[in-house]
Amino acid sequence: MEQLRALPPDAELPVGFTIAELLDKLTPPPAPPGSVFRLDPDRLAAAGGSAGGQLSAMAALTPGRFEGSGGHADQRSEVQAIVLWYPVVDMRLAGRTDESAQPITRFLGDPTDDRALVASPIAYVSRACPPVLTISGDADPVSILAHNQAFHAALDAHGASNRLEVFEAGHGFDVSPAYWDRSFELLADFLDEHLPVARPAQSGTGSAPPV
Repeated sequence: MEQLRALPPDAELPVGFTIAELLDKLTPPPAPPGSVFRLDPDRLAAAGGSAGGQLSAMAALTPGRFEGSGGHADQRSEVQAIVLWYPVVDMRLAGRTDESAQPITRFLGDPTDDRALVASPIAYVSRACPPVLTISGDADPVSILAHNQAFHAALDAHGASNRLEVFEAGHGFDVSPAYWDRSFELLADFLDEHLPVARPAQSGTGSAPPV
C-alpha cells in the first residue's frame, strides 16, 4: 500500500510548488491528496527515478486504467507533467545484461514480451500524454539509452511535448552534487514552463515580485 507524505518545509523545490512523496507502507490509506495538502488537481506532476520512473510514467500515461483497490476511486488520477530520471520505459529483456534483467524478472515473474509490454510505459504513448522530461545517462545498463530514445521518438510521432536530456553517466548519477544541480535546474525550468505559477504583480508597478 502506498502512503503519501509531504516533504519538510525546507526541502529544496521550485518557487510555488509543493512536493509529496509516495512511500510503501503497511498503513491505512491516506486521505485524498487535495484534502491533506490542498493541492490543485489541475497542476500535478509525477516524478521518479529508476523503478520510480517506471511507476511515475505508468501512472501518468494510463490514468484510470490500473487503479487497484486502495480506495478513492472517485478521485481523478491524471497528471499534467512527467519528470523521469533514468527510468525503465521498456521492460522487455532483449538487449539487457543478466544483471539488469534480474529486477524485471523478480517483478514480472515470467517476463515474456507480451507480459513485459503491459508494464512498459513505451506501450502507452499517445497524443494525450502530458509533457515529459527524461534525464538519462549514456552508459546506463538499466535505463538503456536506446529505449529512452525510442520512447521519445514515439512521443514525437504522437505530437506529445517532450524533452530528453542525456548525461555522460551511468545509473543513479544524480547522487553526485554536480549532476544533481543540473538535474534540479532542468526540473525547475520544465515545471515553470508547463505548470507556471501565477505570481501577483507588485502594487503600483505591474511587475512580478522578486523570487
